Amino acid sequence: MASLITLVGIIVVVIGLILYNSFAWGFVVSKFYVWFVLSMFPDLPVINYLQFVGIMIFLGAILPKHSDMNKSETDNTKVVLYIMAPVISLVVGWVFKLLFF
Repeated sequence: MASLITLVGIIVVVIGLILYNSFAWGFVVSKFYVWFVLSMFPDLPVINYLQFVGIMIFLGAILPKHSDMNKSETDNTKVVLYIMAPVISLVVGWVFKLLFF
């Protein structure tokens, strides 16, 4: 029984991380689209946040998966990097926008 609960817990965490990744990257891409693409090409259609979430889910399904992490990194480090990557990308893009746009 304990192993079943553990398995269900792992499945719920993995699904949660996948959903977080799609929604977080969808937000980042929607901001980048407004900041960088629409500012250069204002006649393009406006794509909202939820549409970008769908695009990110689609891209996650078709793009190849690869692990570029070192084998010495722990599982906790991988999870933290997985969670923080959209935030770091958004901050870097925001600074780039402030400096150059």
